[in-house]
Amino acid sequence: MNGVMWWFRVFAIKLKSLKKKLIAWNKNSGDSLKKNLEDCRVKIKELDLLEEERNLSREEFVSRNVLWKEFQIVALKEEIFWKQRVRVRWLKEGDRNTKFFHKVASHHRNSNGIYGLMINDS
Repeated sequence: MNGVMWWFRVFAIKLKSLKKKLIAWNKNSGDSLKKNLEDCRVKIKELDLLEEERNLSREEFVSRNVLWKEFQIVALKEEIFWKQRVRVRWLKEGDRNTKFFHKVASHHRNSNGIYGLMINDS
């Protein structure tokens, strides 16, 4: 029985270590997505400004298209990242009458509204 208790302690220590590493990884993961998104945005803007001055070369045009696709992929990853974070928080706090629940419900209500219609481009 004493040997079993020892293994439980070792396992608990490893879990605590893993938790710390996962928290650090999670923080860095979100930051790197944000940085990649901003880098793509800046490079695309530079190419757009260059295009206003002159026609882009074939390489520059291809580069902008590649950057745009990368931007879309990174933006999707960031969106998934934040949805997962909200989901985890939702699972922790649930539908209780919390500030978080009311924020989420208000956001859903606001994003599902129709604020205006365009008829004949006016």
